[in-house]
Amino acid sequence: FAPDGSLVAYFFRENEWKIGVMNVADGRQIKILDYAGGKSTPGALAWSHNRTLFFVANRDGKNSLWRQQIGENEPRLVADLG
Repeated sequence: FAPDGSLVAYFFRENEWKIGVMNVADGRQIKILDYAGGKSTPGALAWSHNRTLFFVANRDGKNSLWRQQIGENEPRLVADLG
């Protein structure tokens, strides 16, 4: 759940793994995000206070920490975790 309780993020599989973001008040899905190009098994997922998700994914054989703002289309690499 987002810190303000208005949104929930979750993993789901639709041929490839994705992250869904849903409005808690009305149950409407507001965003679908690609998750590691569908190639990584879901791992950690956490919210920050500014409608930003952080998640760990295994891309190219390495675990990495990624940041995805709800208003952006692409995640940004935060750190290579090895």
